[in-house]
Amino acid sequence: MNIIQMYWKRILKSRIHLFFMLVVPVVLTALTLMALGGSGKMAVAWADQDQTPFTRSLKEYLGEHARLIPMEEDAIHAQLVQLRVQYAVVLPEGLTENIIDHGGAAVRGLGIQDSNVYRPFAFALDNALNAAVLLADRALGEKELFYGGWNSYTGGRFRVEEAAREGRSLDQSTMSLGFLIMSMLFLSNFSTLYLVRDRQTRTVMRILLAPVSLRQYMARAIASFLAVSVLQVGLVLFVLHVVLDFDLGPQPAMVAAVLAAFAVVGVALGVGVSNYVPSVQAASTISSLIIMPMCMLGGCFWPREIMPDFLQQISYFVPTTWAMRGSMEALGGHGLAAVQTEMLFLALFAAVFFLLGSWKKLDLVR
Repeated sequence: MNIIQMYWKRILKSRIHLFFMLVVPVVLTALTLMALGGSGKMAVAWADQDQTPFTRSLKEYLGEHARLIPMEEDAIHAQLVQLRVQYAVVLPEGLTENIIDHGGAAVRGLGIQDSNVYRPFAFALDNALNAAVLLADRALGEKELFYGGWNSYTGGRFRVEEAAREGRSLDQSTMSLGFLIMSMLFLSNFSTLYLVRDRQTRTVMRILLAPVSLRQYMARAIASFLAVSVLQVGLVLFVLHVVLDFDLGPQPAMVAAVLAAFAVVGVALGVGVSNYVPSVQAASTISSLIIMPMCMLGGCFWPREIMPDFLQQISYFVPTTWAMRGSMEALGGHGLAAVQTEMLFLALFAAVFFLLGSWKKLDLVR
């Protein structure tokens, strides 16, 4: 227990550790929101070719979920490629008539393939159109009756509960989790630098003069690093959800579970690096060179789908990809069954990193 307390005190007294524990993920999130104009809403191209009271009301209703930019259909693809918008909706001519008279709602949605950024908005759009079709079916072709029901729906009397309705949107929460995952890697790797420092100063040798085996020493040191990383997850999620009003989906505990699994990976990576470097300076440099590319490939800063295909294929070999995928599934309200693949890969990464770290564990006492 004394070993755990020793590392806890050293980590929590360090300003750089506290900086990466709380300041980095929260401040980066706030700065990004400021850069987006404060709202942080995703940009959606809105091509309304129907121009009816229904489509104008639909646009106003969906304005709660995104920043809708009126646009001609011909300009949409260029805007998507240049990342000026993250999603596009094309409302064809005759949409309103088709809904009222025939119960059909054919709307085209365009976006970066499989990107989780626009899914909350697409979900809200589908809900609204499904509600309109249902109202049209009950109205039996009567336009006044349909519009009366639609106005009641958009007014809030018949709104269904949506996962992203409360607080800040899920795409903003995804962005914040990317910053959190990056800061978790830095915190874990900087914490494990104490292993290198204690090896250099022969502190490990003095500890092992007590009735403590090398295996016990490593287990307790790793437990202290992991506890700090899990504490970071809890504190940052609390600040994001309670203080900054970010939406963590219907199952925030599942989000925390995925990040806790990634915390094990981060500590394992730090232990692995610490066993292959001669000094603290070298370990710090190597960790930084590893972490930033890993975060970029994993989609912590932008959707992986915008990267070239060969980079997307490479990204499957970094743990941040699986952490982001699992986090986004959890944000969407999915349970353990939906993230079991991601959790399995995180466990495999942790096992490999710990194995690499154990190959030269005797170097700690040399």
